Amino acid sequence: VEYLCAHPGGQLFNEMGYGSYLIWALPAQKIFVDPRVELYPLEQWQNYLRISRGVRYNELLAQYGVDRLLLDRGEQSELILSLADDSLWELEHEDEYAQIWKKN
Repeated sequence: VEYLCAHPGGQLFNEMGYGSYLIWALPAQKIFVDPRVELYPLEQWQNYLRISRGVRYNELLAQYGVDRLLLDRGEQSELILSLADDSLWELEHEDEYAQIWKKN
């Protein structure tokens, strides 16, 4: 999140668990989801799960206008593996817990 504070911008898809902290730390940044499940439509949650598993992620992310990803290395490893072979996405930053990707 420190990196995102220093390098803001983009429409973000984030790991659910990071959502609450992002709301607090980056109030101007629109997030994709947070742990308050009842605030988001069922379809958005279904798409969140599909994207996190690497299923039709480019199509679904485009529907939401997403061009930046904040991913948990453990929880979203399937998506990370898909992104590594996808020329539409570039790894922007990483640490031991998370990765930030941007659309080319």
